[in-house]
Amino acid sequence: MMKVIIIIVAALVLALAAAVGLMFMKIIPDPTGLLVPTVKTVKETVALVLPPSIDPDYMDIQPVTIPIYADGHVKSNVYIAFRLEMMPDKHDVVDGRQTQLRDVYLRGLTRLIGEEMTVRRTPDVLAIKNFLKEVTAKVVGPDVFKDVLIVQLYMRS
Repeated sequence: MMKVIIIIVAALVLALAAAVGLMFMKIIPDPTGLLVPTVKTVKETVALVLPPSIDPDYMDIQPVTIPIYADGHVKSNVYIAFRLEMMPDKHDVVDGRQTQLRDVYLRGLTRLIGEEMTVRRTPDVLAIKNFLKEVTAKVVGPDVFKDVLIVQLYMRS
């Protein structure tokens, strides 16, 4: 008799586990709504969770090549390409000062990287980024851009 009860209980547990599995795979509906929560739609859920986003606005700045001098000769070159993450509708301010901005970048980076390369083997990317942000804020104003992004930086011997 005990064997029959164990077999019946095992069959009920197996049937219940199969039903729960089918409900999780959404093959059969969940009448209680406890196992599989009902979600209206993915778009409605995302709209409720995420705030409205503004696409970032970027402006590419012409890349610069910085010569590295050693013993009066060009030892290597550092190529840097960057872009500005702009505030909305501020392209006009940077367009009018792009030549000045590039000139300041070239002069300052030549000094900065030249001094660094006497002590280091590779350019300090963090120092370069901080320098670019500081100079850009002085030339175009701090309320015109959000960040200066270094897109490429490599050395050529």
